[in-house]
Order: sequence, then structure tokens, then C-alpha cells
Amino acid sequence: MKRMIALTALIATVSGTSLAQGILGTNKSFSNSAFCKNYKCELMFQKNGVWTYKTKLGDYINVSRQSADPKSMITGGIFIVAYPNYTYHLDDETTFRALQIEMFGSVKAELRAGCYIRDDTFKLGRFTYKGSERIIECQNDAENAYMLAIIATP
Repeated sequence: MKRMIALTALIATVSGTSLAQGILGTNKSFSNSAFCKNYKCELMFQKNGVWTYKTKLGDYINVSRQSADPKSMITGGIFIVAYPNYTYHLDDETTFRALQIEMFGSVKAELRAGCYIRDDTFKLGRFTYKGSERIIECQNDAENAYMLAIIATP
């Protein structure tokens, strides 16, 4: 009986995950999303269709929309880690995974250790989402002042 209950729970979990839809390609509110509620997003500024939020961990999220209209379609996002340090990889990875779940409905790529190397770019994943090919990559600037995990680059 225990095995049957566990199997039923597993199927429900897998089904729920696979059917989950992210907010990318919709006009839903990012600031009212589960991600922002959990990470206590604070809107820092908005310019030219890009909304920049600061999280409770001090990282930044850029959400791009089709236009400056807050009801326009979400077209992408960037997870920005200020002064990346591999010591905080677990926190960064957890945030990166949560942001992907919000954007896509599931995790598409892992944040690899190579993302913390100065002045380099790594492709983390390539997949199709809502009929469009997408790429997730990370970049690090030469001074190691920030790391970008670019989500949903068409």
C-alpha cells in the first residue's frame, strides 16, 4: 500500500512539473510571481522594456518585455550575480533553478562552475520552448565584477 501511495505521489509530481507553464511568452506579472514572492524582488528601475529587480540575496534579475508596456509579452530574462564567488555557488544555483521554473515551468540547465571563471562564456543548455529554439548561457566579465546567466536567448 505504501508503495502504491508513493508511486501515485511521484506520478502526480512528475505530471505537475511537466505540465507547468512558465511566464516566458506571456504577459503575466513577474513582480507578483512565486519567484518574486520567495526572493522578495524589489523593482530597482525600468527602462526601454527591461525591468530590473534586486533579490533578497543581493542578486539582480532583468526581465525583458516586448515593449515598455508592463502588459506586453515577456521575451527573456537575465540572472545577474554581482561579484560572483564560487563559495556561494549553492545559493546562486538555487536562485538560477527557481528563475528557470518561473520562466519555463521547469529547469533547463545547471549553473556550472565554469560560470565563475573570469572573462568567459559557457553554453549551459539548448532547447525548444513554445515552438522557439532557446539558449541558456553564462558570461563573466574580465574584472569578475558580475556574472550573467542569460535565459531564453532566441
